[in-house]
Amino acid sequence: MFLWITACIVVFVLGIIAIIVGKSDWAYDHDLEVLFMLIGILIIVLVPIMFLIVIVSPAGNSESINNFNQYTEFFDGREVTNQYEDVTLTQKKMELNRWLYHAQWAYNRWPNWTLYPDEIMNLEPIN
Repeated sequence: MFLWITACIVVFVLGIIAIIVGKSDWAYDHDLEVLFMLIGILIIVLVPIMFLIVIVSPAGNSESINNFNQYTEFFDGREVTNQYEDVTLTQKKMELNRWLYHAQWAYNRWPNWTLYPDEIMNLEPIN
């Protein structure tokens, strides 16, 4: 999460520098001035959006982990009574295991950028 916040701050500062350069005499051509201004404005608009994503994403990840744990407890002592229930439960298990596989793969691939907590690696697939 620290890397995301650092990246947002750096990009925000670069946007301000781009606007300053765009308004200064360093931009010799009018097209270059407009380009610097557009880049700066675009960066300043996108950074707050990125920052909100960084704040909201960990909350969603924790909710997904809690959801996975609740379903794991639900499936542990569950007896299947008919084939329709079996199909439905199997589909839900596959969906949850697919999410777990993706989350663990992303955490292994980009541990500092996925915003998943370390707890994700302790989860086991549902049988």
